[in-house]
Amino acid sequence: MFGLGKRWREWLDEVRSDYGRQYGWFVERNGTPIAILLDPQWVDMFWDSYRVHPVPGSNLPDMIYTAELWHAGDLVYRNRATGEVVGAWAGGALPTRDDPRVVMRGLYLHRRFTLLDGLVRWWQTSRPT
Repeated sequence: MFGLGKRWREWLDEVRSDYGRQYGWFVERNGTPIAILLDPQWVDMFWDSYRVHPVPGSNLPDMIYTAELWHAGDLVYRNRATGEVVGAWAGGALPTRDDPRVVMRGLYLHRRFTLLDGLVRWWQTSRPT
């Protein structure tokens, strides 16, 4: 892409993915993936909602619908594309079988936001699709 370096392309991909939100997240417990978070939707400032999908073969399929799991403090959130682990927490709406969405705070790749980031995001979202 216009002779851009690898680091620039990685940064641009990250911005385009809304800081990893569009890639989705693995939810891990004790080193084992138990759920995948997909379909991010903005809820409020700093809060996003994700659809929770149990990992096939997980030994905790029913536990992903309990508050104990989401508030235990031992979950790891790993980005599906980059493998980067971030600190985040669930709050507000927790997933149920009827509404399998969880509201999360801090679930994004943590980079220093610059004016260029904002301009790229504005340019991407203002273009007709």
